[in-house]
Amino acid sequence: MWTKFSFFLFFVLTVLKTAAQDVDFMTADFNSAETWNFENENFTTSADGFITHNSDVYGTDFIYKELTDFSTEKGSVTWTVDLITDFKNSGNNNFQIFFLANHENTDYEDFEGVGLATGVKNSLLFIRCNGKKTETLYTFQDAFSSGSFTVTRSVSGVWTVNGETVYDDGGAQYQAGYLLMKFKFNKTGAKKFAFKFSEFWQKYEEKPIHYEAEIFQAKPSEIVINEIMADVSPAPFALPEKKYVELFNKSRNAFNIKNYTFVIGQDEFTLPEMWLKSNTYLVLDDEFINTDKLTVSGKFLALKNADGKILDSLTYSVSLYNDDDKKSGGFSMERIDPENTCYQQNNWKASQNLSGGTPGEKNSVYKVRSDSGIKVEKTFAVNKNQALVWFNSELLSADIEKTFAITSDKKAVLVTFEDDFLSGKTYEVKINRAQNFSCNVIENVTEKFVYQKPEFQDIVINEILFNPKTGGKRFVEFYNNSDYDFLLYGLSFNSLTTEKSCTVNDFLFLSPREYAVLTPDSLDIQTNYNCGGLFIQNKKFPTLDEKEGVLVLKNIDGITLDSVCYSKSFHNKFLSNQDGVSLERVDFQDSDTWQSASESYGFATPGRENSRAEIFQPEISLEYEDEITVENQLFTPLDEDKMFTLVFNFKTSETALNISVYDDKGRLKKTLADNLVAAKNEKVSWDGLDEGGNRCKTGIYVVLIKTANQYGGAKNYKKICVIGAKN
Repeated sequence: MWTKFSFFLFFVLTVLKTAAQDVDFMTADFNSAETWNFENENFTTSADGFITHNSDVYGTDFIYKELTDFSTEKGSVTWTVDLITDFKNSGNNNFQIFFLANHENTDYEDFEGVGLATGVKNSLLFIRCNGKKTETLYTFQDAFSSGSFTVTRSVSGVWTVNGETVYDDGGAQYQAGYLLMKFKFNKTGAKKFAFKFSEFWQKYEEKPIHYEAEIFQAKPSEIVINEIMADVSPAPFALPEKKYVELFNKSRNAFNIKNYTFVIGQDEFTLPEMWLKSNTYLVLDDEFINTDKLTVSGKFLALKNADGKILDSLTYSVSLYNDDDKKSGGFSMERIDPENTCYQQNNWKASQNLSGGTPGEKNSVYKVRSDSGIKVEKTFAVNKNQALVWFNSELLSADIEKTFAITSDKKAVLVTFEDDFLSGKTYEVKINRAQNFSCNVIENVTEKFVYQKPEFQDIVINEILFNPKTGGKRFVEFYNNSDYDFLLYGLSFNSLTTEKSCTVNDFLFLSPREYAVLTPDSLDIQTNYNCGGLFIQNKKFPTLDEKEGVLVLKNIDGITLDSVCYSKSFHNKFLSNQDGVSLERVDFQDSDTWQSASESYGFATPGRENSRAEIFQPEISLEYEDEITVENQLFTPLDEDKMFTLVFNFKTSETALNISVYDDKGRLKKTLADNLVAAKNEKVSWDGLDEGGNRCKTGIYVVLIKTANQYGGAKNYKKICVIGAKN
């Protein structure tokens, strides 16, 4: 017997009778600031029902609602809250919302709370506070943005946020007397917090009723095979050198397992009289079964109740490890989700516990896989005679009228038609039956889609970085110039100069007027430039000649979508160094109009509107639409909100600026621009400091502006600005 585990003997059977009801804690004035508690009158209720922060006294504020007749012991609970933060979250501007808290603020030494927070890197976190210690339990991949968040906690302690499992507290109970919001802010975040609850309810469950009852049998899947240790050579790191099988009673009932049998291959072993409590484990070792029968190569395993009905079964093998490093022995195979009994191969994994396994304890790989059923998310044409039916979960099997194949990621079916599609025509796919790995089935569903044959320049090559900085990476940007969602799968990008090419292998859509960036290293580009749009990383990105080249873009059917020629001679002649500067397309209708990305835009705009996005009209002379606009002609030094600013509105692109500031005695005080290549609506500002960083005196200053374009045009301007007296 495993001495570290004890099994409980019950002479009275506990039958759990549940009577669930939804108890709504929301009231008509729940989102009224008057019903919440806070200091200094810093919160009000807006017209659209949000509780908003209205203080510009920088620091930290708390707002809380005291809860009555609420306890986590009573059942599962759900909160839905809309959060608005009109700033970038940082260490100086952030929030914490504790759905369960034992005090009205976090200053208490014994404060405990669980909830959502934002941090320095603008990421959304799921956190737990215990005293003065804050622990990050889950970090979401996407940066935080204002939106609606539904948070649930099951009665067993599983937390989810918008359906994503983020934490399992093991059914811990909380002194949850408060719903608490904490805001930290400086001047950029003041008056920019708001929140509103739309849900706060709990499903109550009655406590167990104990009474004498006739012994009844477990039903299929109520007790499952949960862990298998079949190979102890090499020996586990910190467990006894023994083979075992672990059972788990995942039901809400306790069972007397007398005369239950456990099957290993052709051998059956009868289990003794013993009560297996709800949500507990039973480790079958040499005292229950002949563990020598647990061979490394695998066996059929099954658990039968006293009536001979199979409760759970599977044929294990080393493939269940799903880990090449651990399948050689010394680790157990653990079930990931005990609720999933339909298909086993993807529901098992090698133990992550360093001791080698978790006998009698929750599995180290445990994760509840939320499954809302099976449905079709999207159906679309892949090429001229194939369509893809995309499902919301991985498929175990499918039956479709036409020729089809399940894709390698198991989430879609590729359907092949006998004849080529006609552009603009609607087609149908009849799904007779499809089943996912959780045994959910969808039947007799008809999906429709429209085939849109691509035309030339529906997708255009819009920006090229062919001469990166030393150690940097290249990229090419595509722009959807059409009016329909374009499937990028199969899109091929070719360099005819270097005879290299690559293909997009992901099923990604590019919306109309949106950008996609193809590069061998997304992180490098995103680190060095201000980016946006969709990024596609492909290690086979073709080599681009650093002097000149010809690029061709084709779709999956070989239709040419765009072709361009580029050359280093297209770069602005005022640039002293072209490395790391991209070429941007100026006019979608003309593939020969390319210019250097503006310095003020960071020398490249991957995934964003080009800094040179305009209809290019070369002119020899300089002309201005509205001359040069001046903002804040009278200003105070170091006032960031009201600096003296020049706004340039050039008809002609590629204009170089030299801007200098002189005092009333003609002495140079500050150089604002030195051969700055101006972008569209370029702005140049002066903070009122001289070259040495000293505050210039009150008085009148002359700003001399010299302009020149690459076609030989030149023009000089003078503007006046005034530094006002100190307040």
